[in-house]
Amino acid sequence: MHFKAENVSDLTGKVALVTGGNPRLVYETMKQLAKKNAKAYMASRTFERARQAIETLMKAIPAAKIEFFELNLADLKQVFTTTLLPVIVKSAPSRIINLSSALHTSCPEGGILFD
Repeated sequence: MHFKAENVSDLTGKVALVTGGNPRLVYETMKQLAKKNAKAYMASRTFERARQAIETLMKAIPAAKIEFFELNLADLKQVFTTTLLPVIVKSAPSRIINLSSALHTSCPEGGILFD
């Protein structure tokens, strides 16, 4: 069975934080979360890096609940004490789901087709 975004149930009331070094993969993940009514935070070191993607998503899905979350994953103090961990604790019960794929580094020239 292959994963298809349309098979994901409604995510109303769920919150997601999306990080990543691959802008297209982050964008597509954010788009699917927005389509399924999740509140989604796009994490980046600076707003400028996320601005264009957030604006494009909001135009495509006006009802989307998308916000910027300033986060530098290279700064472990920020991640574990001052920024991310307090948010996770406050939103309990919480889950951390780590998805990673090396596929995007070797994808075909035409890219990966996302449903």
